[in-house]
Amino acid sequence: MRISADATIAREKLTEYLLRFRDKDDKSKFLGLLGFTLANSNELETAIRATTAANDAICDRETRFGSFYVVHGLLAGPLGSRAVVIIWLNRGVEAYSFVTLYPDKEQSR
Repeated sequence: MRISADATIAREKLTEYLLRFRDKDDKSKFLGLLGFTLANSNELETAIRATTAANDAICDRETRFGSFYVVHGLLAGPLGSRAVVIIWLNRGVEAYSFVTLYPDKEQSR
């Protein structure tokens, strides 16, 4: 199954979560190696959507918040690409929203 191209990616997820340094669970360093920064956060959104569109989403688990879907794929940035896991949440009829992404350690071996 594929996540809809109009799934929601909150701007704050990119600018305040993924691309800002955090003491715990930082993703900005990893994304920086691919060439993503706050200055080109739109490119990160485009890359997330492209990776999601090119790969199947698999339902990982059901919770009281909704169903979590996992997409494995290659995230292409200005400086290179890397295998990632992208997490989406479905709260109901076609209402998908981006949760997070992280390096796919299984594919990196």
